[in-house]
Amino acid sequence: MGGIVSTAAQSAANALPSLAAIRATRAADAPGARLASPAGGASPSYEQTIQVLELLQRANLPTELAICILDAAEYWPAVTAQMTGSIVASAGPRGDLVRTTLLVSPPLPHVESAPEHYARRISVWTDSRDQGFSSFPDLRGTRRGSSSWFELVLLRPSTVTSVQSASHGDSPPPQQQQQQHTRRDGIRAGFEAVTTRRLHCNIHASHIFSQYITVLPAPAVDDNDATDLAEEADSGLDDGSDFVRQLQPGDRLAVQACAQYPMWVNAVRGCAIKVEMKVI
Repeated sequence: MGGIVSTAAQSAANALPSLAAIRATRAADAPGARLASPAGGASPSYEQTIQVLELLQRANLPTELAICILDAAEYWPAVTAQMTGSIVASAGPRGDLVRTTLLVSPPLPHVESAPEHYARRISVWTDSRDQGFSSFPDLRGTRRGSSSWFELVLLRPSTVTSVQSASHGDSPPPQQQQQQHTRRDGIRAGFEAVTTRRLHCNIHASHIFSQYITVLPAPAVDDNDATDLAEEADSGLDDGSDFVRQLQPGDRLAVQACAQYPMWVNAVRGCAIKVEMKVI
């Protein structure tokens, strides 16, 4: 079986900071705070995962134990995508809700040896800011009360599109390929939004770009951090496990920049996503 990460995805940055790094940088959450760049070492390929499993088996370890070791070490292949540039989602004077798609991940691969719920972790990194001012000076410098945020959308091929592809071959005609991004929200035509997860907000009323990472399922934190994160994400106490468990082969994930209410802005200059999978 070939590598499960596409060439394009491998060439993109696909190593987001470790959980330890994420926890360490929570305290540095301030305008201009810098996290480790998403450009870094690659995740293991499917072949490399199998090779390590075989090495453990040669050490006379039972297969079940060897698999547990790989899982405990989080030795997981990944699908990745990233964007750099300048994208602005602006609610404008009317304050209309706007969602702008920043990137769409490659499809999750079909892996025969993988368990049913093989997705293990999703990491979303952003480098962004809001409009730099608001009518709530007491909230400035926090992530509370922000109307500039990010969402993660789970996309699944629509049944109609799947049937048409099966009857006409796998590759759509050039005209259809050119119309893959014709929807107003930027999501590819032929995909259905299964569910949406609200991620983090921008720092309130800051004109300085700051980086931030949301990890699903959320890593364990102490009670004070848990309260702060719940306020930031506006997602209650759900750690994102249910969202991750819904992922299936063929699904894609879209990251959207959102803004609402008069003059609110979500200005983005970088975004990356990494989906790690247990393939054995």
